[in-house]
Amino acid sequence: MADRVRFGPAGIPAIFRIMKAELTEVPKLLKEEGLDAFEYAAVRWGQYPQITQESARKFGYEAKRNDILVSIHSSYFINLLGEKQIVEESKRRLIAAATAADWMGAYVVVCHVGYYGQSGKPESLQRAIAAFKDVVKILKENGIEKVKLGPETLGRHSQFGTLDEILTLCQEVEQTQIVIDWSHLHARSGGFLRNV
Repeated sequence: MADRVRFGPAGIPAIFRIMKAELTEVPKLLKEEGLDAFEYAAVRWGQYPQITQESARKFGYEAKRNDILVSIHSSYFINLLGEKQIVEESKRRLIAAATAADWMGAYVVVCHVGYYGQSGKPESLQRAIAAFKDVVKILKENGIEKVKLGPETLGRHSQFGTLDEILTLCQEVEQTQIVIDWSHLHARSGGFLRNV
């Protein structure tokens, strides 16, 4: 957990890619830039980790050695409010990201919950709570108890992700953590940050 406010990029910065830096070099390069956090982008992952356990552990070791706090952003292809098959596939994607997060020593898996669709908001909240409880149960069965799931506030009115929804979800489900994306809240409100 963070003991102070930390700053870092989401994904490997383009300059590091141009330098052809290996993933294990990223923590040292971030530290040299005065940064101390990193969000690993697993945004296009399927239902299995797309990193080996060995690579994830090596990266995690270097992150810890360089005092870089690591999080993972899970797949964009998650909709825990969709049809049954989509929900089950989404749960597996979330579990894949949490598995890799555990290997890396990441503290949270940031995730989008899904779209309201035909359900409506009250039913969507209950469906989200149930889906997250299912995922947490599987994580615990697999010995993954340090990694938290971090449902994120979202900017579109068609998506589950108001601040109240995320707060309620995290109050109802253990092993979760609120993730606030200020730009998403700004967009969803029609620009409230201009008035702050």
